Amino acid sequence: MDARHDDSPPTTAGLIPQQLKNLRRTLDLSQRALSARIRYAPSHIADVERGRRLPSEDMARALDELFAPPLPFTSLLATAQSELVADYGRMIVQRENDAVRIQAFTSSVIPGLLQTEEYARELLSKGLPRESPESIAARVEARMARKKIFDREDPPLYRVVMDECALMRRLATNTAMCKQFRFLLDIAAHSHVTIQILPVARGIHAMQGGSLTVLSLHDGSTVATVESFKSGDPTDSPSRVSELLETLDTAKVDALTPADSLTVIQRYLEECENAA
Repeated sequence: MDARHDDSPPTTAGLIPQQLKNLRRTLDLSQRALSARIRYAPSHIADVERGRRLPSEDMARALDELFAPPLPFTSLLATAQSELVADYGRMIVQRENDAVRIQAFTSSVIPGLLQTEEYARELLSKGLPRESPESIAARVEARMARKKIFDREDPPLYRVVMDECALMRRLATNTAMCKQFRFLLDIAAHSHVTIQILPVARGIHAMQGGSLTVLSLHDGSTVATVESFKSGDPTDSPSRVSELLETLDTAKVDALTPADSLTVIQRYLEECENAA
């Protein structure tokens, strides 16, 4: 995620360090002096200015309060995080904040909005082996930031069907996997979140090998995306969305009830803890 040194147009992630350095120098502040003003370590500030990491949301807010820039750091950060999402998934991620209901299906992994930091890091590291550790860290932070939609006063209803294979595929350590199972149980305790597990014993299903996300938006429209291996198909076509929802309904019928699904997740957690 290092800042660009060629003649290609800068990304938003590249604009953040440029703006920070310019504003800091305008006020004649050293990195140590800025550290004292915003309460972040000089090494942390240096990493942001070198483009090695994105600022956290709290740091971006602190910079906005200090500098009051025309382009707020909080806005630049949000854009930079969206740019870390694959092109085919960007439409969905950018509109999650406008959703009143999110419906999803995953066939082999825990859905992004329900992933722990450790799960997301291992998944992204395996899927993007050429990315630097700094880039992976930025992608993980962006994914974790998306979960803040559940902290809103009016969080969207979240309904997901997960193939049991997503629970069976383990992380490198039992500790990290147990933490992921606990997170699923904890978030499912909220009234706006429903998790259903589609057991392997139910056999082949209509959504084998892919994932689906459908957003119902405040303005009454619906958008969706189907993803497979490093590719996706976003759509807002009413006929296509209707077709995808019919397929999702089939998966829901084949899945366990929410209560039975939590029992299955609890069993996987206990097996994980016993193996630790």
